[in-house]
Amino acid sequence: MEMYVIICVILTTAVVVLSSKANDPELNCLVCQRLADEIEAEIEKVDPHKKVDLGTFRINPDGTQKSSKVPYARSVMHLGELLETICDNFKDYAKATYKDNGRRTLLRLIGHDGNMNPDFSKVDITPDSELNTRLKFYCENIVEDHEDEIYSVFKIQRTDPSENFCVEETSICGAVAKEEL
Repeated sequence: MEMYVIICVILTTAVVVLSSKANDPELNCLVCQRLADEIEAEIEKVDPHKKVDLGTFRINPDGTQKSSKVPYARSVMHLGELLETICDNFKDYAKATYKDNGRRTLLRLIGHDGNMNPDFSKVDITPDSELNTRLKFYCENIVEDHEDEIYSVFKIQRTDPSENFCVEETSICGAVAKEEL
């Protein structure tokens, strides 16, 4: 019984700490923008020739079935698979400030190509022992609250998916101009 009480206290404390820090609109916007980048990077890894069948099992009166092939990379099936694990990618990020203008950013330490991020020398890293837990928490909240918008935005290749998703579709970045972050 004592172990149950201890676990409840720990979980309650963790929820209070995380939710109290979930009120940082700038950090939430940065997570949204990096989430868009992560989704696009994962889509780009998929073979563009890979297709998936779409259709129904319903047979028409003439004996035919209606089906079509669509690119797998931006299919609902692939996006759904991505959303299950995409927030785990935030373990690779650090909070930083650009040296030249003082802008806050979330910097991916190791690029998707496996090399050190070339912007690493342009920033000062801000130490934060709870950062990755908070980033994953923010990310999971965005995915949970805006799943339909994610499907809508990322099913089509866009020039600026971050702008489309974080500003136009969800208003997560609100009035904050993307250039300011």
